[in-house]
Amino acid sequence: MRRNHARRTAPPAPAALRCGGDADRLARRILVEAAPVLSGDKPAMLIALRDCGRVPATRRSDRFFCRHREKLVAALGLRARVLRRTPRGCLALFFDPARLAARLAEPEVARFLSDRGYPAGADAALDRLEAAFAAGAESCPHEVGVFLGYPVRDVAGFIERPGEALSVRRALWRVFAPAGESLRLMARIRAARERAMAVLAFESDALDACAKLRRLPPLPA
Repeated sequence: MRRNHARRTAPPAPAALRCGGDADRLARRILVEAAPVLSGDKPAMLIALRDCGRVPATRRSDRFFCRHREKLVAALGLRARVLRRTPRGCLALFFDPARLAARLAEPEVARFLSDRGYPAGADAALDRLEAAFAAGAESCPHEVGVFLGYPVRDVAGFIERPGEALSVRRALWRVFAPAGESLRLMARIRAARERAMAVLAFESDALDACAKLRRLPPLPA
């Protein structure tokens, strides 16, 4: 693998999902993205939502991104939190509370976040992350990567020494040596998404597919 000496650029923003009020269409798209969280390979995933149904006037809170919110998070068995809202839509974090808390409590992760001003505890860290997103309309706080389950080595490398990134074909994030852990995690993420697409191919109702996927055994190591 070659080293990439290009100047640092932010990872591409996730493509915004549109549902136009259609809960099934939105659930299908979110289920594929959330599959690695449901399989236990990631604690959280970040997704951009746009024109996601009309939110009732009585429910226009910062944490309510769509009229289908409760239905979707119940089917997925995850929590959702809006990290940024703009006139065009919002950026939402879907996460497994227990797994995210365990991830943030890992000594290496806790030290990394503490060095960047994050308090201990998942709820307090999420508050700080939301504030970091709100601080810039377009900027992305790169430490979000550890919330998403990326190896600390890769997140820190992207922040501190971007010129040392490896050139990895079809990488899901910027990778730094040694790359073994990152490549294995990417393979599992792709396998989880492929399994979700296979389940959806045989289910006419995406919300039912969410429940079925949650009942499946973990992917083999």
